Amino acid sequence: MTKEELQKQLDEIVQGNKHTIKLDYFVPNKLDKLLKEIDSSIDLSNDLETSGWDYDFWLPFKYQDTDFTFAGSWYYGDYTIYCN
Repeated sequence: MTKEELQKQLDEIVQGNKHTIKLDYFVPNKLDKLLKEIDSSIDLSNDLETSGWDYDFWLPFKYQDTDFTFAGSWYYGDYTIYCN
């Protein structure tokens, strides 16, 4: 995914045209790099929220004054971005 593709999909969610972005095998580090390119970033001010051995996680971030969550499972490799 490129910066432009991410921005376009986030804009669609902000505008109400889309509810979620589904990603396969997408690591948080890549998302953080892309978000920094569009003047945003993952909020790591709180402890990382996870759920046990399969390492489900939820990472909050803000884009255009809208709160989002990047959620997924490092065990299963499925990831979603959604508006809070």
